[in-house]
Amino acid sequence: PKKHWNYFNFSLIGGIPLFAANSLKEVESGQMAEMGPNIGLNIQFPYYPIGPVDISPGLRLMTFSYKANHLGALKALQIGMFGNINLRPILYFFPENLHLTLDAGLNFNVATDLDQDIYNYNIDLPIGITDLEGEKYGGPGIHFGSSLDYYLSNIPIAFKLFFNANVVPQTPPFTSTFTYFGNVGLSMVLILK
Repeated sequence: PKKHWNYFNFSLIGGIPLFAANSLKEVESGQMAEMGPNIGLNIQFPYYPIGPVDISPGLRLMTFSYKANHLGALKALQIGMFGNINLRPILYFFPENLHLTLDAGLNFNVATDLDQDIYNYNIDLPIGITDLEGEKYGGPGIHFGSSLDYYLSNIPIAFKLFFNANVVPQTPPFTSTFTYFGNVGLSMVLILK
């Protein structure tokens, strides 16, 4: 019979940011910006054997947010595609239901809420720019990471403990430059048998 990882699946993602680039740290204190939890949904295709590993393409929707005095407040949605590499064929000595995976993908990030009121935040503006009214947040990004997946034997559910690094555009007026944050979390996977 086919194993659970040979089917399409949906997963709910819940994560918390653990670390961030210096551009996401408060200028005065050096502490990480106030960052909200990451919530999302993955849709993943079955794994296909390619050489010594199994590879599965997928789609991801994920939220992220941050608030810092020099950046303003941003709530954003990340929409992307990814490839997941299952190392189980190489790590054959792991128990059958335990899988170590790597994933990487491209995404597009768009603001759902952006507050850069220069009267509330001390945003560093380039010479010649006096306000940020009408500025939009959006742009490409990447993510990469790893997860430890455990597939339940008798029911079509799996759990993933994951770590991801997310490279995203900075807030206006610096959207052509990037920043990053790393998150860790748990994902519950529903396998579509």
